[in-house]
Amino acid sequence: MKSLICLLGYLVGSTLVGCATPADEDTELAGPASAEVIDDGKADSAELKVRAGNMTVWIDRVISVRRDASQTPYAVIRGRASRTLSGAFSFVPDDAFGEATLVGPRSFEIVLRGGHELNTMFSGLPLLLDLDAATSPSTSYTVKLDLRPAFAKFEGTSSIHVGSTLRPIFIGKDEPDPLRYVADVSTGAAPLTVENGGAATVVPANGGFDVLFAYGDLEAAWNTGAKVAFTAGGKTKRAALEARMTRIAMTTQDPYDTWPPARCDVDTYNCTLEHRGVDLQTCGDYRVVEHCAYADICEITDAAPLAVRPIDLGFAWQSQAAAYRAGCATGGTWCSLTEIDSFTLPECLAQEPSLEQVVA
Repeated sequence: MKSLICLLGYLVGSTLVGCATPADEDTELAGPASAEVIDDGKADSAELKVRAGNMTVWIDRVISVRRDASQTPYAVIRGRASRTLSGAFSFVPDDAFGEATLVGPRSFEIVLRGGHELNTMFSGLPLLLDLDAATSPSTSYTVKLDLRPAFAKFEGTSSIHVGSTLRPIFIGKDEPDPLRYVADVSTGAAPLTVENGGAATVVPANGGFDVLFAYGDLEAAWNTGAKVAFTAGGKTKRAALEARMTRIAMTTQDPYDTWPPARCDVDTYNCTLEHRGVDLQTCGDYRVVEHCAYADICEITDAAPLAVRPIDLGFAWQSQAAAYRAGCATGGTWCSLTEIDSFTLPECLAQEPSLEQVVA
């Protein structure tokens, strides 16, 4: 919306200087109320761009992880907007998280400090950022950021291929730290060894290898300042470990309604049961699998009213009954077996039934 700025008229020579109409901050057509952009790794731009409402936001794709004077790791996420901003606040659902500040009229930074903040973001919990535009329309925006550890600046042999983005996985319920970050490595040679990557574990998978890093291994890699080296068959591929923005989204609506928290779905829940709580990396990413690993079936299925349905036990019951009768002692010893009625109940009841309802 253009605003008319009127100045007190005054004469400069014979020219009257009066009202001027400045250019709008953002002259593009309004975008949707909510929008999302996923980094497919193919674009050459150094930023990810998303537009919603009357504002566009750009976020740096690559985020360097550094250490401060106390050797605490930290990362700085930098972004900019198409409109003048009056405020910025970063958070995760129901809790402030990170430190967001305005560093210019239309630019901002978010600092994530220490292992807790970085590890939480890397594990798949999105970071939310409230941005307040200084002028109408649509002055309130929320940005959602997904951040992952990633490899870049590759050098060395072409016979070893290392996947760039590390995926967070849940490795098992009995592990004291079940979170790992897995890199896919393809090579025709074996064994594969990893240097400058802490105590990363190498596991054969799908004709190649999965390299599993705990968060402490990521910190160890950053501490060395050297590239992580992958060696197989006498050849080596090296890569720098950094952080990368994999997805950004923005909305002018309630962020909790727009992006509800991830829930355990039936397929993932069944996968955790099939694997008996171990080797769960094939079931999906960390956040959803973690939820499913400790979930109750009634958390993921709809509750049902009481319904008592008869079932036929069939041959299993008949064969057991026949065996029992055949084994009954004779000669005055009492022994008998009547028929049995069997029923099923919904596993997840909408409310606990009374005894009268059950026997009715």
